[in-house]
Amino acid sequence: MNRANQMNEYELEELKYQQKIISSLSNKLGILDITAGKKVIRNNKNFRTNEKDIEYSWLVNITHSLIESCWIFSIKFKESNFRDIKNSEELIQGIFTVNKDGAMNEFYLESRSEDFQDRVKNFTEYDMFEANPGFALDGVRYKYLIFAPNTQIKISLNNPNSEKWKQWEHEIKNMGLYLIEKSKLTYLKSIFPYIGKNLKFPHKTVATFILNISKHLKLSDEKNLKIHFGYLWY
Repeated sequence: MNRANQMNEYELEELKYQQKIISSLSNKLGILDITAGKKVIRNNKNFRTNEKDIEYSWLVNITHSLIESCWIFSIKFKESNFRDIKNSEELIQGIFTVNKDGAMNEFYLESRSEDFQDRVKNFTEYDMFEANPGFALDGVRYKYLIFAPNTQIKISLNNPNSEKWKQWEHEIKNMGLYLIEKSKLTYLKSIFPYIGKNLKFPHKTVATFILNISKHLKLSDEKNLKIHFGYLWY
């Protein structure tokens, strides 16, 4: 299998994994999915009990190699009515972790019925072509998923170091640390000191790093290694 096929396989596996995570979050929130639009809510007998309207949502996965990984999210609901139920305008934000199968582990959520300021959503000054022009192995990886009306966006970032993305990172770090304190998931703090670090390595060091990781994880063959670390392979 050539490198292009290996990367395609990795990306498909990653997409399936993200879909499982989104499904886990949706189930936790009691809605069908987190994309923008009206969402029917049903009880365990499959009777429709409510209907909510999502204005937008976003999720960010924050990962540092061999340390920890977590997701933070924000979902904005519009004011809406269903039969005699009045759903108030609401912004929910939270933090969670998942296992290797995409199932929910720790989960924390808080809700606001006023003051709907969302600093991550409101930050729109991205430099889409200069996040990090160099070669960055270590540091922090991000998966940024955005859902808005008629819009779904996925952005992957490896240790971004451009000015605008550093500003975005600052907002992610502030929100993440706030949610960690509120949720008491203090072990996740180990991720955040690395945000903003620009650690670069020559290719020889990359090869050594991957070899050492494969031994640590006891990956049995090259295929599995490249699935786990496809984003690093060159």
